[in-house]
Amino acid sequence: MELSKEQIDIAVDWWTKAIQKPKFDNGDSSMAGGMGMMIAEMTKINVTDIQLQIFADHLRSLITRDDFIESSLGCDYHPCPTLMEAMDEASIPSTQAPWKTQMSFRDGKVMVACGYAAPFQQLYLVIEKKKYE
Repeated sequence: MELSKEQIDIAVDWWTKAIQKPKFDNGDSSMAGGMGMMIAEMTKINVTDIQLQIFADHLRSLITRDDFIESSLGCDYHPCPTLMEAMDEASIPSTQAPWKTQMSFRDGKVMVACGYAAPFQQLYLVIEKKKYE
């Protein structure tokens, strides 16, 4: 899948911010669900600017490769392989990834849903410029 420079920039920027301040929303309003979210909050780390830069640079390199064919990046409780590789490169633990989050690349759009049952929000739309003769 070939993404535009703008799509890549928006995706990398969004995930970098999400890793820095992850949202742990599992949609479970029970005591057990609340405890799970509380424990996740307690295990967050302060990600350094250097780690964030390494993460962003590596994620960018992964999604600009010719063999990148994924139509999405995401996390359930654990990041997808592409995000995990970028996090590993930056020594950021997988527990720093936002729960129940999905980013989709379709029809020139970048869409993201962050949190349990969250609606997708459009971050970007490629607008093709056509010549009119």
